[in-house]
Amino acid sequence: MINFNGNLGILPHQAWNREYQYTIDKEIVAELLAKSKSLGLSLIAVEGRDMFLANHGVKNNAGFGFFPSTLETDQVLSQQSLRDNPISITVQVEPELKAGLIDFLQNQFGDQVEVSPWGGPHSIVEIATKGVHKSTGLKFLADYYGILQKDIIAFGDEGNDVTMMQYAGTGVAMKNAIDKIKEFANDVTDFSNDDDGVARYLQDRMDIAVGE
Repeated sequence: MINFNGNLGILPHQAWNREYQYTIDKEIVAELLAKSKSLGLSLIAVEGRDMFLANHGVKNNAGFGFFPSTLETDQVLSQQSLRDNPISITVQVEPELKAGLIDFLQNQFGDQVEVSPWGGPHSIVEIATKGVHKSTGLKFLADYYGILQKDIIAFGDEGNDVTMMQYAGTGVAMKNAIDKIKEFANDVTDFSNDDDGVARYLQDRMDIAVGE
């Protein structure tokens, strides 16, 4: 399993001698916490293989359907609670300050991190290790299983899917993908994520019969 946009490769619940992870200096998190007000950060969440910390719970879903709305005591982010370098940092920023945040991150930490703004309606920015993308994990899996690049089909809908789709032999954008992804894609599904778009595409592409 590849997680965090290619930054973690594991066998879940098992030890594996091929496991890898790329982490971010936790001092970057400390800097974001210290400057959260001036940078317009309404939420800072950090994750690792066995770590989730946030400065508060997610309000009104805020585009983070996979983050909790209420935090346990040991999930509250602070310089004291963040003991290990995280794999991923996700922040929500005031929309009018989003460009300024990206400039700040690139100027201050551009040699250490990748900055990936979401392309959807929510003003969210992901921060991860410099030079590591979803294509990193895809290449790792392809090499491990001996799969040729031309035989890979990659599906995407957001900005962080671009490198993966470019690496794959066939990059497929979901019907509900942002425009940037559709521009990079070799094909577009006829159905969205909510309508089994990947399954339907593969059924047609591979001529898979579906039982009644």
